Amino acid sequence: MQHYAPAGDQHETAYAIAAGANGDAYVVGRAYTEGAMDDMIALRLAAADGSIVWNTRVDGPEHGNDRAYDVVLDAAGDLIFTGISVNADVTADYLTVKLAAADGRVLWTRRDPDALDNDNRAGWIGLAPGGLDVIVANRTWLSGHSFDVVLFRYAGANGARQWSASYDRAGGADDLRDLLIDADGFPVVTGVSSGDMMTLRFDPSDGGLVWDAFKDGPMGWYDLADCAIDGPDGLLLVGGYTDGGDSTWDATIVAYDRATGDEAWTLIFDGADSLTDELRGLALGPNGELYAAGYSYAYGTDMDMLALRYDFTQTAVPGAWSGAAPLMAWPNPFSERVQLRAALPAAGDYQAAIYDLQGRALRHFAGRAAAGELGLAWDGRDDAGRLAPAGVYLVRVTSEAGAWQGRVMRLR
Repeated sequence: MQHYAPAGDQHETAYAIAAGANGDAYVVGRAYTEGAMDDMIALRLAAADGSIVWNTRVDGPEHGNDRAYDVVLDAAGDLIFTGISVNADVTADYLTVKLAAADGRVLWTRRDPDALDNDNRAGWIGLAPGGLDVIVANRTWLSGHSFDVVLFRYAGANGARQWSASYDRAGGADDLRDLLIDADGFPVVTGVSSGDMMTLRFDPSDGGLVWDAFKDGPMGWYDLADCAIDGPDGLLLVGGYTDGGDSTWDATIVAYDRATGDEAWTLIFDGADSLTDELRGLALGPNGELYAAGYSYAYGTDMDMLALRYDFTQTAVPGAWSGAAPLMAWPNPFSERVQLRAALPAAGDYQAAIYDLQGRALRHFAGRAAAGELGLAWDGRDDAGRLAPAGVYLVRVTSEAGAWQGRVMRLR
């Protein structure tokens, strides 16, 4: 354990941490300095015992509050962090700093205007393709626009700005909560836009918008995306919450096609007492399992830690009929949409149906497919368009070439 407390009654906060190749830790945040308000601070902590190898403070030219909110280590092992620096006239600048990992020397600083000075986190950073340049995301405020998203790409060698980009959705409030550099090297911003879950994907070469996607909960109220990770099969997974009416806000995961932004499926979790549930972090396990963490309100215990596990590996589960090949279903369980796959050995007509456990057919499909993989998608609705209740359903596909079967579970 390392406790950093300079002499005197001061205030220090760590906001982000990164681990070096040798196990040393790099921590960034703020540290109060008499006469200079908060300074950005970075510390290198030895892996063996947490002792401070060096600490570096960065104070803006007008000695206002300067805070570092996020940090990355580049391909050379040096650290680059970003945040805001407040000026004497209460305007603020985006401030990004690069330090030498060996001794904490300042290699360059980069300031850009129009940052927003408030107490919320203001700064996210990721490595651009190649591992040396960085992409920074933040928020700004414009009259008539409210919050807008801004991004910058800085050269790793000297901090030169290569491009800047901004995003405004029809003059509404666009406020970010996370930045991900996805598996293809594209920056992805998540947050809230005009009360909807917001996901934006940009081109790392010039900052151009590739796609934007929004998720509006069933009640049309306030929905927010807090985090994002790369998912399997080219998906982007976004976590946060959506409004559920009587269930208040529910923990929500939305899957988008990473290339197009098309929504693939949504999972919604409502806690036992139907109070507010929110996700703050997502992670994938080694075998395709998805973990989600956040909080859930409950009567008697108030705000509790929440952890969820979903298994999104493709599953082949025997159904109620004998003599049929397995049917692949993904994700399973599902909330809004499940993908069904069968391996057809020959071209021909097919029929498919979804049954409840009492054997009643709810949804029918039919068509003609070429030899190879037959793909169907069920949106959880019956033939009349009514949503099926949560539970287990049987799936059967038949054709002249054979029959396939499986079970799927629909979540609320």
